[in-house]
Amino acid sequence: MKNIFIPIVIAISMFSCGNESTKNVKVEKTEKKELVVLTVDELLENQDDLIGKEVIVKGTVDHVCKHSGKKAFIFGSKEDVRIKVEAGDIVGGFDADLIGNDIEVKGILTEFRIDQDYVNKLESDLEAEHKEGEEQNHDGDKEYKEKQEKIKDLCNEIASTEKGYKSLIHVEGISFHESK
Repeated sequence: MKNIFIPIVIAISMFSCGNESTKNVKVEKTEKKELVVLTVDELLENQDDLIGKEVIVKGTVDHVCKHSGKKAFIFGSKEDVRIKVEAGDIVGGFDADLIGNDIEVKGILTEFRIDQDYVNKLESDLEAEHKEGEEQNHDGDKEYKEKQEKIKDLCNEIASTEKGYKSLIHVEGISFHESK
């Protein structure tokens, strides 16, 4: 009886282990969610939940960086509802012929936070730059005052947010194609 029982236990163990690994493979496949194509408007509405995640966004190209083609801007329902797309190493670059066309970009939604520490660094860099300019007798007062005003505006923007920072987001492109 022992001779029959041991092989049966081993067979059942092997069979159940085989089924378990099959189940794990199926679970892994079903856990990978297929990405939904979002409009620029939808992406911006849900940006806080999507930062750091892979997204697909569809929009109309309204600007491509002339110098490198590494940056493009796409807009959604209105031209002022737009997001920057950076080509990254994988995409390569955007061609100026894309302007006015719809594209779908797959990439990672990335955030850059401008907080008070960042603004303080801007101020100290500006002061150092201004002092250096004065020592060289450069007349940069108008530019200096304009930069001071921009820094002041940033401070006001940060102060008016509940988060304590200004969020700049963009899509770091993995791939893209023209959409119809």
